[in-house]
Amino acid sequence: MNLIVRGEQFGRQLRIPVRRGVGLDWLLDGEAWADPIYTALLPAVDGVFVDVGVNLGQSLVRVRLLEENRAYLGFEPNPHCIAYTERLLRLNDLGPARIIPAALADSDGEADLLFTREDPADPSATIIAGYKGPAAIRSRRRVSMRSFQSVETEQPIGRIGILKIDVEGAECEVLRSMRERLAKDRPVVLIEILPTGVPPLPIRLQRQREIEALFVELDYHLHRVRNKPGDQRLEAMHGPIAVHNDQDLANFIVLPIEREEQLLPLLYEAMSQQ
Repeated sequence: MNLIVRGEQFGRQLRIPVRRGVGLDWLLDGEAWADPIYTALLPAVDGVFVDVGVNLGQSLVRVRLLEENRAYLGFEPNPHCIAYTERLLRLNDLGPARIIPAALADSDGEADLLFTREDPADPSATIIAGYKGPAAIRSRRRVSMRSFQSVETEQPIGRIGILKIDVEGAECEVLRSMRERLAKDRPVVLIEILPTGVPPLPIRLQRQREIEALFVELDYHLHRVRNKPGDQRLEAMHGPIAVHNDQDLANFIVLPIEREEQLLPLLYEAMSQQ
């Protein structure tokens, strides 16, 4: 199936390419909650938008439609996703974007990108062995890993304002790589932390606890995006994420404690107007 589908976002008409099935995820609209969040955050938070896990360019398009001149840096290990995103930008005259063709990690190297679907742009692909549990690995591809420090030696990266992380289990590696910048720049973090499962998959529970501990050390607070049909809202976390099996509770906005007074009213207002 090869076609171009008409879509709309933020009142702008978009041309969405679909080639051999790649691009269909654009039509599912599983992240409708993100539109009001980006609309509220971008005017309030300046600095570079760092997009870890570009996939099919969903976050990049939001940024370009809302603030075409916002500095952007993406990381994506899957060449199919990069090729799709670049075509999407061209079709919609959204300009080029700097995308590092690698997974962001805490050291340079290589890893197997593990696919669980017969989809060359599989959004559930992971570099963390065992993270998908008993799910069959359909295929694998050797990809590069880069640390943030390594990338920055090639071209200076300005102060980071927003850090988006959607990496299917590799959050710990990303956060360790970004630790100094989190402490220095105090960006807002948008992060997906997949459910542990019930009973919990040990590797997921261990990594979830590591993520929470790191944010505590850096004086960040988690706020969960509740993404239930007809019930999309932001809720404060008064304890650990704990064990659960609900994909609709996997997204979080993580704020430096010193910015909560400024940003929380904007975020609650944005979510309430959906």
